[in-house]
Amino acid sequence: MTLQPRRDGGASATIVESIPVGMNLDTKMSTYDAWMWLINSATQSIDMAHYYFELMDGQYWPKKDGGWMGIDIDNALRNAAKRGVKIRLVLNQPDSSFNDSEAFDLQRDGVMEVRNVSWSSMFDGGILHTKLFIVDRQHAYIGSANAGWTSLSQVKELGVLVQNSTDIVEDVQKIWEQYWSIADKNVLPPEWPEEWDTTYNVDTPGSAVINGMAGKWYVAETPARMCPKHRTWDLTAIQAAMAAANKTISISVMDYLPVTLYEHPNVYFAGIDDAIRSAAFLGVNVQMLISKWNHTSAEMWQYLYSLQALKNVHVKIFECPPMLGTNQVPFTRVNHAKFMVTENIAYISTQNWSGDYFLTTGGLALAVEQDDFVAHLQAVFDRDWNSDYAYDLPSQPSTLFNDR
Repeated sequence: MTLQPRRDGGASATIVESIPVGMNLDTKMSTYDAWMWLINSATQSIDMAHYYFELMDGQYWPKKDGGWMGIDIDNALRNAAKRGVKIRLVLNQPDSSFNDSEAFDLQRDGVMEVRNVSWSSMFDGGILHTKLFIVDRQHAYIGSANAGWTSLSQVKELGVLVQNSTDIVEDVQKIWEQYWSIADKNVLPPEWPEEWDTTYNVDTPGSAVINGMAGKWYVAETPARMCPKHRTWDLTAIQAAMAAANKTISISVMDYLPVTLYEHPNVYFAGIDDAIRSAAFLGVNVQMLISKWNHTSAEMWQYLYSLQALKNVHVKIFECPPMLGTNQVPFTRVNHAKFMVTENIAYISTQNWSGDYFLTTGGLALAVEQDDFVAHLQAVFDRDWNSDYAYDLPSQPSTLFNDR
């Protein structure tokens, strides 16, 4: 049964997920439902930031594959524009992989204004990897789901729907305004204007009543060059959460490598790996749930076996099953989530865990310290950890190495 978003005016944070068609996992709220609620509830503005925009391609696949979800989102955006809602989209510069023609169709039709950002030209590599909706400066989605139909129905995703929280959403809005300001011009300012700075960070988190319970929060950003004076770098947020853990650290990410993957030459990036090893050394139980799919780098496994060899570290692999009796949709059937939860802190991000995503790739994360929200995220992790789709690293590493 789908949990309906709060409509009573109270601030809330709800974990939302995409469960690929055919997988036997339950979730309280789907990404599709969250996005539809956001768009349909908009009265003034919708601001989005995405890596790519491919909602309509699902029309060429059987209806059971879920393409109708992307079509619904496209129609909802068009209807919002008809209501007079101002819609703006910051989009990574199109390339041979994603031409983003759908976004420009919507701009041509007067639905929204689109700006491209050539991230790689400013950061010597990388992309805008953020996945973000902001509605009426009151509600927002932050998470792993790209603006594509497969992220709603064929890829396992996790994010957070924030409702009726001016403080949190206005802080996220500042990051969006940074994107909007550099898009098209593709020039970074010598320093960020004061209006885009924040008073909330790892040292001075914001206070809020969320889901009826007092809690603390802050928003982190990456890469470090994008952080105004008081904004916490995403790597610092991860390290701080691990350092504050006394009992457990549960990590669910698609990729885990303490190196860069896309730079030439690649470099070692030990910031997260060292934090995991330090926590394990101090007696914290670390669980790591890492994805395996057709595009997993074979290089990853050696680093996971190295961590698995440590006392207090347990690594499992998560594999989404293929669709049965049908052609496979390319670049799908993977656990694409990026989150961590300790006994104290819930951390939900847009970034994979390899060095590039912290050094040159644009993204953000929400850290929340509130018992109810932490417990919900831990329950999601435990569900996946104990599911039929998760299994221990095999004793023979060679079974995981392949040419994919």
